[in-house]
Amino acid sequence: MHCVKSLQLQLLQRIPTKATMPHLYLFSSLTKTPNTLLLNYLIQTLNFSKTEAQSISNSTRFYNVKSLENPHCVLHYLQSLGFSETEIRSSVRSSPQILFSDVDKTLKPKIEFFQEMGLVGPDLCKFISSDSKLVTCSLEKSLIPSTQILKKILLNDSNNKKLISVIRRLSWLITTNPERKLLSNIALFESCGIVGSQLSMLLKTTPRIFVMEESYLRDLVSREFWFTKHEALQIFRRQPTVFSKSEEQLKLRLDFFLNKIELKKEPLIGAPCLAYSLEKRDFLEKFVAKFRDDAEELLVAYRGHLLDSSSSQEEKSCG
Repeated sequence: MHCVKSLQLQLLQRIPTKATMPHLYLFSSLTKTPNTLLLNYLIQTLNFSKTEAQSISNSTRFYNVKSLENPHCVLHYLQSLGFSETEIRSSVRSSPQILFSDVDKTLKPKIEFFQEMGLVGPDLCKFISSDSKLVTCSLEKSLIPSTQILKKILLNDSNNKKLISVIRRLSWLITTNPERKLLSNIALFESCGIVGSQLSMLLKTTPRIFVMEESYLRDLVSREFWFTKHEALQIFRRQPTVFSKSEEQLKLRLDFFLNKIELKKEPLIGAPCLAYSLEKRDFLEKFVAKFRDDAEELLVAYRGHLLDSSSSQEEKSCG
């Protein structure tokens, strides 16, 4: 029986929050005193609480704001699109610089971009207000090229439903320059044999893995943490989502399969079981214990059941 504790220093490192959620670091540079003009506007016009208004107006980027003409224009434009007061506040909270966007030159072209994609009316308002960085990033350098790349990966998506679903799950896929992470990660996946429908499925189920640091992913595939480099590559090809798990999640799975039910590592490579949910661990433990000699076949069958279930769900959602 192998001791999982000895693997601790070799297992995956947790993904830094800043790597996938940069907007949480928006206000890292704050002034000692808020911009009073903007502070009062946020409170009196947009009905922000004083605390939230201060956190926004304290940002150094708004230090020299001396006119509210642009925020007024943005507010009226969003209202004309059907944004509710709550959705407008959410948009400003998510990306305050939206208030200083040029409506005709920068904001409207991006809104039209998403409308052409198929997002209109309440769906558009909800979509943008969930992460307004979608309309404050570059249209030419981020939105258009990133979307074109994703559309090539997603198969049979003429109505953009799959594309919209992916972006809703992780908007950062299209709000940054694709040359930073997206393209290099796709190249890495393809070099490992993950292409076509498998690459499409990976994007739909685990979009986060597409914006991880490419060097981090490459290191995981080549690192010998319990498995050899060849074995790690096999696991990555069969179930790349394993490498999006946190260290704690992987430790739990390794502990369950190697220590709890005392499996050899071969079934972990063949199935692979490290991607399994442990919600039904009691059932698995008893079942595999009873038929230990056929453990690998049982795990493969269980994996097949999960794939059939997910495929059926996808067909229903796309129907």
